[in-house]
Amino acid sequence: MINNKVLEKITCILIYTIPWSNSLTFSNYLFNQFPSLKFLIIPAIPILLIENIIPFANIIIFLLIFSLIIRNYNVSYFLKFNALQSILITILLFIIGILFDIVLEPLNNYFILKFFCDFIFIVSLSIISFCMYQSLREKYADLPFISEAVKAQL
Repeated sequence: MINNKVLEKITCILIYTIPWSNSLTFSNYLFNQFPSLKFLIIPAIPILLIENIIPFANIIIFLLIFSLIIRNYNVSYFLKFNALQSILITILLFIIGILFDIVLEPLNNYFILKFFCDFIFIVSLSIISFCMYQSLREKYADLPFISEAVKAQL
């Protein structure tokens, strides 16, 4: 039988695959230049499959996490914290994607677009990997602004 703490750690890591899959929208230029980095898609494959099969899967996943984990009184604070932090990272990546579409793509400058896409992809994967690592260690990943917003909501 799996220990409750182990199940909690696994759930935290699985929840962080959601922003991981959303960060892949910024990976095209980097994957074209370095095809060997395409292995970074592997952790996001289940989420990407769900998003392709089910219409409005992002909203459904968000509502499920919000109702089953964040607003559930039987779930530990650690799991709630990581779930809400994952959601906030996902929302932040979504907003950055919209800003890209509005501001950078109309400029049609390949080098600026490539630089910012690569930068955001690397930074987002670094943040998400850090959060996953801290979850394995049963520590809270303290991200400026995001963690403060999470603590204010919980």
